[in-house]
Amino acid sequence: HVNRLSNYNYNQGFRNQEWEVDSHVRGCVCGTLRYCVKLCCERGEFFNEATFQCERIPEDYTVPQKLYITLEDESAKEVDIYEYFTPLVGTPCEKPESLSQNTDSWDLTDEGTLHVYNDDVYLNTVNYCLSPFLYDGSGEYVFVPLSCPIKNEPDWTMQLNTYAMAISVIFLLPTVLIYLLVEKLRGNMRGKLLICYLISLIGSYTIISIINISGYVFDNETCSALGFACYFFFVAAFLWLNVLCFDIWINFKDHQVNNSKRKLSIRFLCYTLYAWGTALLMTLVSMLCQWSDWMPMDYKPGIGDEVCWLDTEKWSAGIYFYWPNLIIIIINIGTFVHLSLRIYRIRKNLGKMTQKQKFFHENGVVILRLFIVMGISWIMDIASFSLRKYSFSDYLFTLTDFCNAIQGVTIFALFVLKRNVYDSVKKSVSSSPIRKSRRSSSVTASTHFSKLSTNSYAHTSSMKDNL
Repeated sequence: HVNRLSNYNYNQGFRNQEWEVDSHVRGCVCGTLRYCVKLCCERGEFFNEATFQCERIPEDYTVPQKLYITLEDESAKEVDIYEYFTPLVGTPCEKPESLSQNTDSWDLTDEGTLHVYNDDVYLNTVNYCLSPFLYDGSGEYVFVPLSCPIKNEPDWTMQLNTYAMAISVIFLLPTVLIYLLVEKLRGNMRGKLLICYLISLIGSYTIISIINISGYVFDNETCSALGFACYFFFVAAFLWLNVLCFDIWINFKDHQVNNSKRKLSIRFLCYTLYAWGTALLMTLVSMLCQWSDWMPMDYKPGIGDEVCWLDTEKWSAGIYFYWPNLIIIIINIGTFVHLSLRIYRIRKNLGKMTQKQKFFHENGVVILRLFIVMGISWIMDIASFSLRKYSFSDYLFTLTDFCNAIQGVTIFALFVLKRNVYDSVKKSVSSSPIRKSRRSSSVTASTHFSKLSTNSYAHTSSMKDNL
């Protein structure tokens, strides 16, 4: 008995994901006379989780037929599933996993729905299948459900990169704190932009570390929230790196640019609207595409489906993340090629350079180093995504992925382990109210004299101190 016979142009998979296929006739056999139950394999076979194939049950074992189900009044009843239900055959995904006998509590309802108590979820026949299973020492096969839960059990390369990101966060946090607490470091435009870039990295790396290290199976809402938050911070990081490139380029290109306090504030506001605003807009567009009914599955970002991040197994991840970032990187490369050529031309004339030129020269060199380190790692990350279908890419890009994940240590070395930063921190600490209160009043005159004597020097050295 088949009802709802119609033409369909899609198939359904785990978690009710849909993908387009050629139009075909399909009908529903469930719910007319009997409800359906999903079996992984044909009768007399079991699903081997080692080979992910159906295999025959040995002849000296009895083929299971009966299973206890839960009725509407919550009572239990043992039934022959081949007679009580209409059996369907198939797996919810390519590599389903059996629910553990010790840690997973479940039952099958009289409507063929699987209730998993640990997660308090009900799985229909699209999202589970039953297979005979032989427990150690049991001597007989019993039915056990298999499904494809969202699990955070990364391989060794992902574990390596995850812990590298966690280490990066440990180095990025003091970097941000130092730049926030020391006025000379946060007072110039480069310091502000660097802080925003580092906050973006901290946000994205922290979320990924929490997801992968915790191993916790998040519910759909939490998983999606974490995924989109991580997406927002990663996109913002690329945009702030773009702003860093642009700012040093425009200052280096035009030494007469107006750097008054008011103009700097307006420029920083424009940078903020560009970076945070564009990242927010891209996040909202991704959310709209992910949750819309009109968007085909192949073009959805996949955040919150099977993983709490973009589904990098589909090319749609390139549309939402990798390709826009590639465009940004190409723009940055063009900017820095031009900047590098200008730096090379004036290196021979450092003695003739004005103080402002020296300032932008030294800033340009530092930012150039930062871009080389991070730009190359991001480019290789995009390349690894593009070549993900090839097995050699897993080994080829392991090192570059690790360098990308550990870049917090590199940033700490480039922007904190410097003599002028050490001097700025030392000066900031020595001029704090606590240190001032401990000074003797007898040295007031000499202190006043030293301040007068250093004012003329500060006029020529302040630009360099702000590096």
